[in-house]
Amino acid sequence: MYPPEAGCGLLLEPGEQQALELARQLCGAAEGGGAGEEGLLEALPLISGTLRLPGLVHWQQPVGLRFTLPRSYPGGDVGAEAAQRAARLVVECGGPRPLHEALGSWAAAVVERAAEEGSEALLLAADVLRDAVEELAEEGPAPSGSGEDPAEAAPASASAPAPAPDSGVLAALVWLHHLKSSVKRKLIVQWSRELGLAGRSKPGHPGIVVVEGRPSCVAEFLARMRSLTWQAMQVRGQDLLPLPAPLPPDADLGPHRRLRALPFAELDEGGMGELGALCRAAGLEELFLTALKL
Repeated sequence: MYPPEAGCGLLLEPGEQQALELARQLCGAAEGGGAGEEGLLEALPLISGTLRLPGLVHWQQPVGLRFTLPRSYPGGDVGAEAAQRAARLVVECGGPRPLHEALGSWAAAVVERAAEEGSEALLLAADVLRDAVEELAEEGPAPSGSGEDPAEAAPASASAPAPAPDSGVLAALVWLHHLKSSVKRKLIVQWSRELGLAGRSKPGHPGIVVVEGRPSCVAEFLARMRSLTWQAMQVRGQDLLPLPAPLPPDADLGPHRRLRALPFAELDEGGMGELGALCRAAGLEELFLTALKL
C-alpha cells in the first residue's frame, strides 16, 4: 500500500521517494509526448547492486555479479555510443586472479554485444557465468593443491634446478587425465597466447599440452593450470634451450624458438600424431615421448 497509512504499507527513504517521483514524472512525460523526458531521465539515479546466483559456489565462495545499469538500460538512445548504453559488470568469485579475470572478460563480452544491439545483458551474462562455473566444478571440489601427483612429476624438472628467469627458451609438456571442459580448453589457449607461448593442446583422453617460451612465462602458465581443478595433472617433462645471455624483456624469441607453432592453438582430439610430428620437427621428440611414458 502506498502512500503508507498509520505506519503501514510501503515505507521509502527520502532518496527512494525522490526516485519514485522522478519515475512518475518520466512516465507522465512519455504519455504526454516526451516533453522534458530527457532532463528527467538524466536526473534518475543509477541502478546498482549484486546479483547472487543461488547455489553457485566456486572455491568455496559464492559467485555473483556486481552491476551498475545506465539510466536508459537496456535500450537507450540508439544514437549514443555503445559504451554509454552498456551495463557495468564485475564478477565476484573465489579463485586465482587469472581465472577471475577470464570469467570477467566473458561477462564483459556479453555486455558489449548486448549494448550494440540495445538488448538486455545482465541475465545473459549471469547465464554465461553460471555455465562456466558449473563446468569448471565438474572436475570436483575446489582443490587444496594442484591436483598434480608428486610421484608422477617430471623427472627432468624434479632433479634439475629451476631455470633462471628468461635464461633461455623453455619447453614443457603437461599430461592431463582428460581435457574435455570447453571452459578449460578456452583458458589454455587464452593464457598461452596472452603469455606469448608457442605450442599446441590436444583435448580428449588423455589431454596433452605442449608450450614453449620464456621460462618465466612458462612458469606462470603452469601455475595458472594448477589453479584449476583436475582429476590428474602431471608436468611430464621440461626442456631448456640455454642462451648465451638473458633475453631482454622486449626481445623477439623468433630466432630461438624450436616449436613453429604460433599462435598457440588447439588440435582435434585425434591429433596426437600431429602433435608428435610437430615435436619431432622441433627436436623435442624426447619431450613428447614423456606423454607416453616412453
